[in-house]
Amino acid sequence: LGLREDTLIVYIGDNGGSRPIYAENTPLRGSKFTLYEGGTRVPLIVSQPGSLPENQVSHNIVSALDLLPTFLTASGQSTPEFADGIDLFPILTNEDPNHQHDVLHWKTSDEWSIRKGDWKLHTVHGPGASPTEKVELEQGVFLRNLRTNPSESMDFAKEHPGILTQLQGLHEAWVAELPVSTSNVPSATEW
Repeated sequence: LGLREDTLIVYIGDNGGSRPIYAENTPLRGSKFTLYEGGTRVPLIVSQPGSLPENQVSHNIVSALDLLPTFLTASGQSTPEFADGIDLFPILTNEDPNHQHDVLHWKTSDEWSIRKGDWKLHTVHGPGASPTEKVELEQGVFLRNLRTNPSESMDFAKEHPGILTQLQGLHEAWVAELPVSTSNVPSATEW
């Protein structure tokens, strides 16, 4: 019936693997329910033979938020302004292989992180899911470079205070736009 060629197939995980069920996220640090890369970085596989190039690998910074705009584009619809995601078709079709988010944010009750390019600012101010997931959370504020240190074992805050300040400012601007008050969550400058 030609359905395969007319169907956009997407496979994505909702979070990293969980340690209690013996998932291994190495070389990434962390586990499900944490904001280390082992908890947030997941595979994304997109396929539509005859419409999209095959056997293509991209390392662009994208999010599950991008599925709505991508699905709308695939169905010939426009993306509403309230959508936070970006359309992935420029990456999938090689029209713009560098297309990606400039900045992405994550927040839980005990952690928050922001990623811009290779840099990630990660703050931890409580136990989070560490007891359940059997993951040790370092308490404090950490600047990571995910290109040179994907295991998030090194802190670059002292060497790059300007990047730390820039990411802190981006995070504070993002929090100010959230519809729910987060005033009880300490910022990196309050440590």
